[in-house]
Amino acid sequence: MEDLVVRAVTYFSSARRLDDAYNELVKAEALLNSVEKYLSEQGYSVFTKRLSFPGLNPQLAEKIVEYSASSSLIVSVGYQRIGALSPETAVYLTGNGLYVPILYSGENPLEFAEKACKIISKAAEQNPVNATRIALGFHSRDFTTPYYPDSSSTSRVRIALAFLYPKALINEMVKLGDIQAAFEKMFARIHHVTNLVEKHVGIPVKIDYSLSPWMENSVAELFEKLGYSLLQPGSNYGIGLINKLIRKYMDKEKAVGFNEVMLPYAEDSLLIKYGSEKLLKARDFLRFASTCVAGVDMVVIPNEKQNLEKLILDTYSLRLVKKKPLAFRAIPVPGSPGESVELGKFGRPVILEY
Repeated sequence: MEDLVVRAVTYFSSARRLDDAYNELVKAEALLNSVEKYLSEQGYSVFTKRLSFPGLNPQLAEKIVEYSASSSLIVSVGYQRIGALSPETAVYLTGNGLYVPILYSGENPLEFAEKACKIISKAAEQNPVNATRIALGFHSRDFTTPYYPDSSSTSRVRIALAFLYPKALINEMVKLGDIQAAFEKMFARIHHVTNLVEKHVGIPVKIDYSLSPWMENSVAELFEKLGYSLLQPGSNYGIGLINKLIRKYMDKEKAVGFNEVMLPYAEDSLLIKYGSEKLLKARDFLRFASTCVAGVDMVVIPNEKQNLEKLILDTYSLRLVKKKPLAFRAIPVPGSPGESVELGKFGRPVILEY
């Protein structure tokens, strides 16, 4: 069972006032610690515990910093309007460990991209890790996912799970000789864990079934094993094939969020290797995004204002065509393509050419 990991167990809060937010932090931490202990007893590890608020206004978000600092939870302040969020506030929040999802809400796309570029760049100037805590969301306000940074509550108290399972899926595929049978078995295990959590907490538990990596637990490696390398023609077909299997075997009543393949550059060791060998560019992730959710994710790029704005605009344009939720996350840094940058828990990924 150890190869299937609960990537995130996220508590979605209904709190919008300061006192309520503090009480929810205390309540959520106790509950999620209980879930973590219970799952450990069942043989499953929990990678992260998270709390998502329902779009706290920036002034209130600043006030919860002191509360969240002593918590073991990763905290999202919920969807922010770009017109109300200053670069200085974003720097303060992300510099203190909070996650800041910015929701596109019909603004002029050129103005949105310009403001978003300033916010992301300002955060990265203080510390590149800060930019990993900012996402641009191109979807509706009622969208819910346990995946950070693009996570916000809809004011309904509930829990959602995300799972880390590329290696587990590869192992099942090798044993069973078939990727479809591997998915069927893997999702049966995911449903088993979810049912355990639901019985333990007594409140609804949802799942984002997205296939996401964490370093050596690589999604890119799965595509190599399937014969659809992300560096070769056919990669988008391979992504589409996996997305189809996710949709086939997921429980639609439990599903929330993206429920697709995720390819965050700086979170997948094989993608980072491709980048170090100059086999990937940032714009390749736009191609992936046509069939992969949040394909432009965790790209480490030179701090070039015009190119960053254009990358944001291209992601916005994909949303218009794809008509499915998309998110964007980039880390603009000083330096040239091919150089590496210190990125905290993400190691030293190589800067990509635009």
